[in-house]
Amino acid sequence: MPPADPYRTYQFRLRLGRDPAGRVVAGFSRASVLALPSGVGPANDLAFERGLTCDAEFERWCIAAPVQRDLVIEVLDLTGHVARAFLAADCVAIRYLGLPALDRDTDATAIEALVLQATSVTPVPQ
Repeated sequence: MPPADPYRTYQFRLRLGRDPAGRVVAGFSRASVLALPSGVGPANDLAFERGLTCDAEFERWCIAAPVQRDLVIEVLDLTGHVARAFLAADCVAIRYLGLPALDRDTDATAIEALVLQATSVTPVPQ
């Protein structure tokens, strides 16, 4: 029996790299684009809240960024299928608040907040 998907109950998922079939590294309940004042430039600051990661490499990147990484953001429908996907290019984590899970039998980290800055955010064709 394959292990249960720890991200199955989340509305938003992050995949590492440009490939929409890349590995899922986090799931989140809320996501938003942080608005910039009119005329300042593209709104490419992405905020995620109330999430989970079981990926130690992703967590280290969130803490130690300024290394740029591409991520695919998936928006899931009520049945858990991908409704839309976006490529966030050259992301850096500019804010990360994560807490280790209280269950000693898991390597999961609860993420209260993650803010990414991307050079561009474009839809992924489906």
